[in-house]
Amino acid sequence: MLVELGGPLPPVDSLGGRYDRALLILLDGGVPVARLNVPCGIGEADLRQRIDELVGNRRSVPAATLPGEPPLISVVVPSVFERADLLLGCVESLLKQDYPRFEIIVVDNRPAEDHARIVERLTSFAPVRVVSEAVRGRSSACNRGLQAARGDIVTFTDDDVEVTPGWLAAIARSFAEDPDVACVTGPLLPRQLETPSQIWFERSDGVAGNAFTRITFRRLPRTFRVATSEGRVLSLYQAGHFGDGPNMSFRTAVLRSLGGFEPALGLGTPSLAGEDPDVLVRLLFAGHTMAFDPRVFILHTHISDYEVLKRTMFGYGCGYTAMLTGLVWSDRRHLLGLTGFALRAAALLVRKFTGKRREAVTAGAYPRELSQLEFRGLLAGPGRYLLSRRTVRRWAAAASQLPQR
Repeated sequence: MLVELGGPLPPVDSLGGRYDRALLILLDGGVPVARLNVPCGIGEADLRQRIDELVGNRRSVPAATLPGEPPLISVVVPSVFERADLLLGCVESLLKQDYPRFEIIVVDNRPAEDHARIVERLTSFAPVRVVSEAVRGRSSACNRGLQAARGDIVTFTDDDVEVTPGWLAAIARSFAEDPDVACVTGPLLPRQLETPSQIWFERSDGVAGNAFTRITFRRLPRTFRVATSEGRVLSLYQAGHFGDGPNMSFRTAVLRSLGGFEPALGLGTPSLAGEDPDVLVRLLFAGHTMAFDPRVFILHTHISDYEVLKRTMFGYGCGYTAMLTGLVWSDRRHLLGLTGFALRAAALLVRKFTGKRREAVTAGAYPRELSQLEFRGLLAGPGRYLLSRRTVRRWAAAASQLPQR
């Protein structure tokens, strides 16, 4: 639940018959500042006391105004049209933006079957364009959207998200406040936590967004390390700290200069994932600055089906090592960086998986099976990346023979 500080409290006490606990996302002036996990059935007075203890007497700071004319923002939504209700919901939330200059580009990356009714519905909205990409894979779809984008800023999201009316304004403001920032990401918050799978997905490392302070990331010169505005130093390859794919915005010229997304990575290819961290690593390695901004948050429909979650966690592991393989394939300097990261990465993996196993034993929170699947994916990633390169080349050759849709 989203709860604005100073506003009315949600009726958590009325949920006791259906749920054990509730996750509250506390907002200050529309900006998330904290998470609060409370038992259902808690009274209003106790709830108010817990909120005050957690966040104190915060006061909202008025949002800064954008200087000059707001930049045109192109919002790219790649989709295979399998979830028409979610896609239409995503687009409808985008249409409610309180930002004056934006376009919505839905990239039709589906197989050849006809979905004319959905396309007709989408194109009935003035800011929406539907473009087609016959080469399968989220990366190819994103690159088609990047090619079609007219805006100075290009934003990528997915068809299973919902955005608040101030999302695009927050993105534009984040870029305007720091001209050096080439990319802005933000929290990915759950729309609902109704099933065990949704809770496990929220607790997995596949979702960034636990930080509610603005953080900038800059590569330290001539190293494979990244310094944060908080004073931390991370490996360039700890990409999970930088942000999530459904909430990434770039200066369009910078992303085009990087060549866009790696077509051999991502959902829809044998690599299964990895396209989002890959582009962030390449952006930082090229010397650009990026920012994680809590004002730029979105609501995500987490995976509710356990079988789908199992495939997803395997894909996350697979995509990560496929990404690393692709980085080395394109630039041998990453061999040096990964050599230095190898021992640390092994320690991180042991801590990650043993920690999840302990949590599963003590709290029933995270199945050991999911950790095992993610680890198997890590082992499979390099081979799948090589397979994906060949497969995507074959798809591209076949697509070049098709009539334009």
